[in-house]
Amino acid sequence: MRTEYFPDSDPLSFLFSEEDGAVADGRNVEDDEDVEVLYDTEDRIVEIVIHHASRRFPLDQIAARVISDQASAAPAS
Repeated sequence: MRTEYFPDSDPLSFLFSEEDGAVADGRNVEDDEDVEVLYDTEDRIVEIVIHHASRRFPLDQIAARVISDQASAAPAS
């Protein structure tokens, strides 16, 4: 599992699969539009995305890779 945070757009992502193109479907969690669960073709969870993460989590206490854009990445401190 890998955890990534994108400060420019504010989602926190929990990746369970490293396979490219593994996502076949995505659904929001009932009663919470900010939580999206992405599934593969066999209906297994590939990724969970928490939108507006800075409003929901103490991000300074979460070990996540901070990604400012798609070209560069740096570990969170």
